[in-house]
Amino acid sequence: MAPDVQLRHPRRTRVAWSLALAAVMAVALAVRLLPWGQVFTPEGVRFLGDSDPYYHALRARRILAEWPRLPWRDPEMDYPAGADILWPPLFDAVIAATARLVGATAEQPERVAGVAAVVPVLFGLALIPSVALLARRLLGGGAGIPSAFFVALLPACLRFSSIGTADQHVAELLFAVWMTHAFIATWSGEEPDGRWRPALLLAGVTVLAFWNWQGSALALLPLVLFAGLWCVATVEGATGGRA
Repeated sequence: MAPDVQLRHPRRTRVAWSLALAAVMAVALAVRLLPWGQVFTPEGVRFLGDSDPYYHALRARRILAEWPRLPWRDPEMDYPAGADILWPPLFDAVIAATARLVGATAEQPERVAGVAAVVPVLFGLALIPSVALLARRLLGGGAGIPSAFFVALLPACLRFSSIGTADQHVAELLFAVWMTHAFIATWSGEEPDGRWRPALLLAGVTVLAFWNWQGSALALLPLVLFAGLWCVATVEGATGGRA
């Protein structure tokens, strides 16, 4: 009977871990939907935070109007001269694509705004399992669920992933975690003959991150710092500390 128990144990562990993660995601969803009444009002959609979500919704509506063209210039900024839009269009394009999937059009500003209000929640929910898997990989299996629960309730995360907070920084958080995942895979040694795959993934996610927000360069700093320190430590270990 012992061999059967040993064979079934990993499966029970995976099931328990999946159920715990699902519970954490349910909590994460609940707290992110708490401001629902403040966002969806009888007067229309009201975004939370600063004015940035309003412009993201406006740009998503313009993308819908000119689909699939991505506008890089706003004729109403610095009117009448117009001005270039400084931030990349990926987040706004995700809002527009989601709105298009649910049948919204540029002639339905309230419906596009409603989609823009919900999209941050989707990014926030995607962040939870990403963090759980990253923590499990870095710190062991017992760290995944507590780390996910911490992020689920972290105010800094709620600031950008609650309903009505349509800002590209929520996607920036998700891409940073994915970049770290891919970076770890390049030096973990798990696939000695296939390290090009995580390297390619890291490159692809980095490109997406920059198409979302230029500030994603900050996500590269800890990765570059670690790589530099690792290189120095490796060289010193190989030379016995001699220059």
